[in-house]
Amino acid sequence: MTENISLKEANNFCEISDKQFGLPAILVNWLRERPLSDQEISELLSLDLKSLPNFENLLDLEKAAIRIIQAMTNKEKIAIYGDYDVDGTTSCALLYHFFKLINIEVELFQPGRFIEGYGLHISSIDNALAKKIKVLITVDCGITSHAAATYAKEQSIDLIITDHHKDIAENLPEAFAVINPNRKDEPPNCELGSLAGVGVAFVLGLKIKRLLEQKGEVVPGLYPLLQFVALGTLCDMAKLTPTNLKLVRHGLKVMAKSTNLGLRTFFSHEDLMLDSIQAEKLTFEIGPMINSKGRLDHPELALNLLITDQGDI
Repeated sequence: MTENISLKEANNFCEISDKQFGLPAILVNWLRERPLSDQEISELLSLDLKSLPNFENLLDLEKAAIRIIQAMTNKEKIAIYGDYDVDGTTSCALLYHFFKLINIEVELFQPGRFIEGYGLHISSIDNALAKKIKVLITVDCGITSHAAATYAKEQSIDLIITDHHKDIAENLPEAFAVINPNRKDEPPNCELGSLAGVGVAFVLGLKIKRLLEQKGEVVPGLYPLLQFVALGTLCDMAKLTPTNLKLVRHGLKVMAKSTNLGLRTFFSHEDLMLDSIQAEKLTFEIGPMINSKGRLDHPELALNLLITDQGDI
């Protein structure tokens, strides 16, 4: 971009770039060659969580949150069912800790790769029935589980699907609610459509929090939960849009100060002395270790580590 200007002009441009974005000029030039405007670069580098896109209009989000609050009020049993990879495991952990913050006990279910296989199954619904579950929330799965959704409806279980995968089927599963930014009837949105499953679970937690606060209840902040969003988003290789970047960067900062004993076991003393955990630590070390439990044994072993009571978020 600077090939037609003088060396003096180029040096001046570099000084401006460095002051404007707080980055080495060579990196700013590389970003501009993507090509990105100054506004897009600023948004990409922003840490401002107040500028996140509006999640409120996601289809079925409010319906699901209202039903969950109703279940909490009526003391109906709630369960969370997640996929066996890192995204699914962190999604389960995130919602478990969210409900713990508001003093609600929930059941946790994860399928085994070698027993049930991917997704929600009729046997999963039978397990929920045996535990007298009335509201079953899937995380990072469920959008393709049409038979299980129909069965849950027949058995009077209100199934709330939260997912980010696409479904090629013509119709949605017959669930009580389906929250998925990649639903065919959702307006296309790169920012929301790029959320990992754990990001969608976080959005559901935010919506429940806001509805409870509208009723006058005091709900703790959900900022500590961003450590799970960071881990799941990075390890699921979700596109790092400005929205995902903000969630991840804040999550990495939270993780460096985390009091979650399970997460802290993955880090050295030197890691925890940093202001922010390095993304490479998650993608090349922690993620594969969590994934290995779902691939070689059972994912609940990794999930149990992330939800251990021996330490709080």
